Amino acid sequence: MECLVVGNGIAGCVLTHQLRKRNKNVHMIAKAAPKSSQYAAGILNPTVLKRYTAVWKAHEFHAAAIPFYDNLEKTLAVPMWHALPIHRIFSTAAEQNAWMVAAGQKVLQNFLVPQLGTTSPSTALHAPFGYGLVQQVGRLEVPSLVAATKAALGQNYTNANFDYAQVQWVGDKPHYKGITYDYIFFCEGYNAHHNPFFDLSALIGNKGEMLRIKSHHLPEDAIWKGPLFICPLGAQKFWIGASFDPKNKEASPSEEGKSWLLRQLAKMTSAPFEILSHNSGIRPTTKDRRPLLGKHTTLKRLHLLNGLGTRGVLMAPLLSEWLCDAIFKNSPLPSEVDWQRFAHLDSN
Repeated sequence: MECLVVGNGIAGCVLTHQLRKRNKNVHMIAKAAPKSSQYAAGILNPTVLKRYTAVWKAHEFHAAAIPFYDNLEKTLAVPMWHALPIHRIFSTAAEQNAWMVAAGQKVLQNFLVPQLGTTSPSTALHAPFGYGLVQQVGRLEVPSLVAATKAALGQNYTNANFDYAQVQWVGDKPHYKGITYDYIFFCEGYNAHHNPFFDLSALIGNKGEMLRIKSHHLPEDAIWKGPLFICPLGAQKFWIGASFDPKNKEASPSEEGKSWLLRQLAKMTSAPFEILSHNSGIRPTTKDRRPLLGKHTTLKRLHLLNGLGTRGVLMAPLLSEWLCDAIFKNSPLPSEVDWQRFAHLDSN
């Protein structure tokens, strides 16, 4: 069975390995990973640390994700998954109290540790009210995932932009540049707005800007969360971010975004650092904050995996499993993620 994956971000790479696990012959076409994946920290976190709540289907996504990446590391012999706790810095005593309440809730008790951290492991970090510990979380090296996926595919990987006009049909199967495919999967992130096959007006996008810095003074054994994330990348390098701007769709980083990041970082640390890079990308977010999965309304061999937003590392393993099961086992997709839900809403 021949499958073509269009896009090599988090969604496309994870789907590729789900298909390969099912013994499908997978091809991939992509020019470069979407910037939202290319510059992502890769934090896997099933909690919303601004409000101390769990993300939608937190336990299901979490239960699928970490074993998937553990197994993928072993299969590809490429290290990419790092178990790291998250330390949520409190800015007030009220936040301490809210944490204690949230940690007692059933949906969060596996992730939020009730005991408060009171002593910062680094004098460079500002945590006057202490911090809470999030466990069973960590970071995926997204560039390593992308590189390992390309290597695993070998000659089945094509470094090119997908030309929609070149899609032809052999019976009900799509034919593209010499190969007839059983299925084509579009995993293009925010770039899917250029896709003529799917009406993705529900894909609204959210710009994020981030920094990579180097500092000899920040701890590397945990991810720190205050106004933003300080995520260790190894070799005394750190990912700092990210901003959220649902209105600005200009992909380039801005001086305003950089200034905002530096102001927020100053609230968390006084450590000296060197800025290595300043990047930005458009996250593929949706109107209702749910992903977009499923087959085309009439061209049944064309499928979509998109709209993962800020939770791509967490959600991609289970979402891609749902999509594969819908195709190969005829299992129904959860209605909350079926991309055609918006067609139903728009008709009312």
